[in-house]
Amino acid sequence: MRTDYFLIAEILRPHGIKGEVKIKSHSEDLDNLMQVKTLYIKENNAYCPIEAEGFRLHSGEVLLQIKNVYDRNTAERYRNTELYIARTDASPLEEGEFYISDILGIRIVDREGNELGVLKDVLTSYATYVYQVRCKNGTFLFPAIDKVFVNVDIDKGVMVLDEQVLSEIATYED
Repeated sequence: MRTDYFLIAEILRPHGIKGEVKIKSHSEDLDNLMQVKTLYIKENNAYCPIEAEGFRLHSGEVLLQIKNVYDRNTAERYRNTELYIARTDASPLEEGEFYISDILGIRIVDREGNELGVLKDVLTSYATYVYQVRCKNGTFLFPAIDKVFVNVDIDKGVMVLDEQVLSEIATYED
């Protein structure tokens, strides 16, 4: 589950004629993203570095200038490309925090160790994160609030939830 690289953004399309590209950030920490000098793209299951010459905000959009990309045709090659950063360049964590990529695929169990499912996704577009868990009968979702978590052990690949709290807040999909 731990990885040395994090998906941080994706290149949507070229912007203008000077080689800039519009990106969609997957990070809450836009300031940290805009300080990163080395980004990575995945090619043939390998992470290949590209140098960020600069970022800028334009009409609420994040634009990236990639080193040695100075025209629209060259920028077009990067359309729909995912951008990664090295774990060492990621924002530092506070006590009790973890990176989303480290918990995707983690086993979800109750206090007695009964298997509830596997964490499929973390939805970040809400006021609080919403965890999406794949289970035997479909999918259930729950907000990531402190009182539902008993323990998260990334090294063991298990997240223990309070089943009573979960029963009050979870929604189920078939």
